Amino acid sequence: MNLSTLLLFSFFVTRIVAIATLQICGTWVSIWNHLYMISEGTNEEEFEISRSFCQSCGGDVVIFNTSDLLGELEELIVTLGSSKSNFWLGIQRNVTQREYFEWLDGRPFSIEDSAWRVDQPNDNPGIQNCVATFRNDDWQLQDKQCSDRYDVICQKSL
Repeated sequence: MNLSTLLLFSFFVTRIVAIATLQICGTWVSIWNHLYMISEGTNEEEFEISRSFCQSCGGDVVIFNTSDLLGELEELIVTLGSSKSNFWLGIQRNVTQREYFEWLDGRPFSIEDSAWRVDQPNDNPGIQNCVATFRNDDWQLQDKQCSDRYDVICQKSL
């Protein structure tokens, strides 16, 4: 086994272990014609690991179809009864047009109509391609490095 094969194997084993540490799929709760689940494991994870976890449970990271993003987000978290404080959302920076964001389903996410925290998005230090929300900031959005670690809200259709 050469060094590159060993490194690749190590990378995949690390990712598999990280997904397993999130938790076994929890209980899905039906709200607004979708099913939702919050990762209730003890480990917050990077965006891609969190997304892989949601997908392994049959869903994806939560997205919204609403003009009241913050209102629905807070209502969802309260309804799910979570005490968690920081969550990934299914929004990412467009890699070819960095000033734009889009939902994971490809719909554009309008910065002008959104609920960004006052100093956001700031793309500091030029690699903040994922979006998270924080209880301490009244659920307002911040662009973050995808390698940061937060909990995740998973969603799937009924």
